[in-house]
Amino acid sequence: MTDQDAIRELQAREAIRELKARYFRLLDAKDWAAFRELFTADAHFDVESFDTIDGADPFVAIVRHTLAGSRTVHHGHMGEVTLTGAAEARGTWALADYVEWDSDGERRGIKGYGRYEETYREEDGHWRISSLRLRYARVDPLPREPLPPSILSGSQSGSGA
Repeated sequence: MTDQDAIRELQAREAIRELKARYFRLLDAKDWAAFRELFTADAHFDVESFDTIDGADPFVAIVRHTLAGSRTVHHGHMGEVTLTGAAEARGTWALADYVEWDSDGERRGIKGYGRYEETYREEDGHWRISSLRLRYARVDPLPREPLPPSILSGSQSGSGA
């Protein structure tokens, strides 16, 4: 491998890591237009508890509908990225997520722990997700205790520490 090849590989790996970071940030921000741009048009999705989905547009529509009215926090960890060709790669990411829907002031949602297995393709100079498989190892329901008043009112208070 030449120095140029090694640099290209490192640049591709970093671009894919940033792609996955944007995935989690845009998902939690519910920025659906920007979220859609992370995928190839023909991407394939296999998410546990859902039918498989072909195409980025249907996937984004289903995610948008599923997360409507929710608060979410998604964390991806320990990404492993392997280049499989000049413009193709695969990756595996550990996941911890928190999804909460407001239900008359009572918590309803999950904390999940799992793994993403993905493939990526570079198109027009940008890396995009071309397939995504998500499997959970554990899903815990949120406790059914009332939400704190600061959450219900939408205010943010703190000690300023």
